[in-house]
Amino acid sequence: MRNPGRCGRHRRQKHNIKSVISESHLPEIIRFQQWMKHSLPGRQHSDCKTHLEPAHFTDTGRGLKCLYRIEEGDVVVSIPYHLLITTNLVFSSDLQPIIERVGIMFTPQQLLTVFLISELFKKEHSFWHPYISLLPNVYFSSVYFSPEEMKLLTKRAHCLALEYRERFEGARKKILEFINTHVPWCEGKVSLEHIKWAWSTIDTRSVYLLTEEHPLLVIDPEESHVALAPLLDFLNHKDTAQVRAGINPGSLSYEIITDDKYKKYEQVFISYGPHDNTRLAINYGFTLPNNIHNVFHFSLEDIKACLNVDSASLGKKQAIIQENGFDLNLFCNKDGLSWSLMVALKIFTIPKEFLSLWKTISHDASTSSEYTNLASKLAIRLLTEALLKVQHHLQYVVMQPKSTHFHIAEKLALDDVHILQASLKVVQSQFIS
Repeated sequence: MRNPGRCGRHRRQKHNIKSVISESHLPEIIRFQQWMKHSLPGRQHSDCKTHLEPAHFTDTGRGLKCLYRIEEGDVVVSIPYHLLITTNLVFSSDLQPIIERVGIMFTPQQLLTVFLISELFKKEHSFWHPYISLLPNVYFSSVYFSPEEMKLLTKRAHCLALEYRERFEGARKKILEFINTHVPWCEGKVSLEHIKWAWSTIDTRSVYLLTEEHPLLVIDPEESHVALAPLLDFLNHKDTAQVRAGINPGSLSYEIITDDKYKKYEQVFISYGPHDNTRLAINYGFTLPNNIHNVFHFSLEDIKACLNVDSASLGKKQAIIQENGFDLNLFCNKDGLSWSLMVALKIFTIPKEFLSLWKTISHDASTSSEYTNLASKLAIRLLTEALLKVQHHLQYVVMQPKSTHFHIAEKLALDDVHILQASLKVVQSQFIS
């Protein structure tokens, strides 16, 4: 085969570049970039630093491409503290006297949601308008799922979505009443859709920043330590991205440092955390094609349904598993079973007369080959029954009308099937050998 040479490589590079469309020429992006540069009163330029540029990518939509080659350890974005939307900022804004007069207490996420709606209704008069105008008009997280779409979710996704929506519903009532009653420029104008939008903006685009205590703040583990960082939140998530983030004590800027390498014009990614597609879908409204963190979770009830043992022995075995925390990570992935799941299966297969030796049997490979085989048999039964259920669910999903979030439900159902098929193949191969 003829080597394409320099010209061939050049044509290929030009084709790849065409799949990335720069957005730096758009009027709203120009206004935003100018605002970032000249946002600090009394100074000609702010300390915002980046070698990235907004662009549209065919696979992810809007993201940030690098204008130069990026090496491991490079700072890819540096946002000055005064451009972060934090709880401290809200308590120094025109909302502060209103909140103090009413005496209402918010979680950090609720407080930032209130602030975002407040600034939205100020329109062009808001300092934050150049940033807010670039935010999506609607999101795809689970607060937007219809009742019909909720029925299409996998079992675990449905449970997480219910928890997520319950948390939102509790915040919605408080936020709606406060803003429509006490914030003059918003009185009577705020709807459920405004709250969904602002809540989802905080939930999907915020960065981790330790929340400072305040008398009117409720530090809730699910709704604290959040801040919005304009520009930085254009960075998309990738499951393999390696980054470090936080406040630089010297410059007082929020910095993203990458531990990956990027070529010129490539999209730069960050990691939202080691989330599987179920978590990404419910909290962020998207999934990844081949997420390395994808798992299928089991409960002790799932395992017990595959057993034929007397109830007295079963209770003792379950107690051992729970007391030692083996029930916390009962899952499989495409590489097989988690360590905790395998240990739990071994414990369930130990005869009651040898149950006092469970530590030796479940942990010592030299003495547990018999129980490993028994556990593998149980695992095959567990995986097979789970696979039949998720295949049935997938068949149900694909027969339903193609609604707005249908693709998310279909992808989660497919993920479960693929995970269980791959894990079953691994366990069967190990058992046969």
